[in-house]
Amino acid sequence: MSEKPKKVYVLDTNVLIHDPQSIFNFANTIVGIPAVVLEELDQLKKEPSDRGGSARAAIRHLDNLRTRGSLRNGVHLDNGGILQVIFPPNNLVEPMPFFVRNLEDNQILATALYMKSQGYQVVFISKDINARVKADV
Repeated sequence: MSEKPKKVYVLDTNVLIHDPQSIFNFANTIVGIPAVVLEELDQLKKEPSDRGGSARAAIRHLDNLRTRGSLRNGVHLDNGGILQVIFPPNNLVEPMPFFVRNLEDNQILATALYMKSQGYQVVFISKDINARVKADV
């Protein structure tokens, strides 16, 4: 695999629910999907609503991309980007007492912070205003 771009767009679950194709909208960069987002999609897929349908569509996209290689290591997209499912260290949230560990939003933000600590320029993408405010803080 060639050298990874140094910019990563970390997507919140609600972005994938709003537009399951959004993982293909970021050319020539890394699209980071926090592992906890997979868990949220798994819960949402059971709904007989548009949200459930979007969750299932996003999961199908990820499943199809598995054929290109390891999602954990990153797979190349047709637009020059890389899709990567990010598993941050389990102890990442403990040094941040202002985060409640079991909130999925906080785990997603902790994933973005982890990527930043690894030297990446991180852009957090969310439709959740409060999550964006917390990310900015």
